[in-house]
Amino acid sequence: MPGQVVITPHAGEMAALLNRLEADSSPRSGAAQADETTEDAPAGPASDGAAVRADAGTAESGALGTDAPTDGRDGTDAIAAAPERTGRPRHAGSTDSSRFTAQDVVSQPLASTRHAHELTGATVLLKGAVTIVVDEDHVYVSGSAPTWRATAGVGDVLAGLAGALLAQQGAEITTAETVASAAYLHGMAAAIASESEQQGWQEPELVGHGRRQRVMTLGHPIVAGDVIRAIPEATADVIA
Repeated sequence: MPGQVVITPHAGEMAALLNRLEADSSPRSGAAQADETTEDAPAGPASDGAAVRADAGTAESGALGTDAPTDGRDGTDAIAAAPERTGRPRHAGSTDSSRFTAQDVVSQPLASTRHAHELTGATVLLKGAVTIVVDEDHVYVSGSAPTWRATAGVGDVLAGLAGALLAQQGAEITTAETVASAAYLHGMAAAIASESEQQGWQEPELVGHGRRQRVMTLGHPIVAGDVIRAIPEATADVIA
């Protein structure tokens, strides 16, 4: 579905999406569909012989994991030409090799996002500690958000922000660039709202742990509304 966007806010939803897409695209599913269409078709002249299925829908999800390419500098975002397709992600510890689990997505977020793009043709976003956006030609990666962003409703804020930017998208940029921009602004807004300098490229700090603190400001918990209120400031920082 070129031109469409699939946003997934956690690993479980991405796994469910991949399982549904593979089931819909499998030869067995197609044969069963053809049989049902033949049996249910009313008598009379056929049109074009094509069976139309109801859309399986899109899911929102995100995943923790950092197998995506990074620029190694400021931990904000990176853009890289997509290398050769890797095909179906490997299963990690699953007893049923035909189905994906959240563990598969967590261990292979980039491969999972690419596979979802290959199955849909859409621009696919996988939200997580490092958010990944994949289209036909590029991979966009953003680690601008602190771990405080992992809270209820924040994925909906990201979907709304992406929709608002897509509604204003000009002809000179791609859908994936717009969605990646939304992911970066969303992460910045979460950082501003939580007053945290921690980013997705870094391991989270553990309270009471003996190791030396790696960031100056750990920040504090936030809710989705805090991220919404910080979006104007994040936007101003980007265009300043």
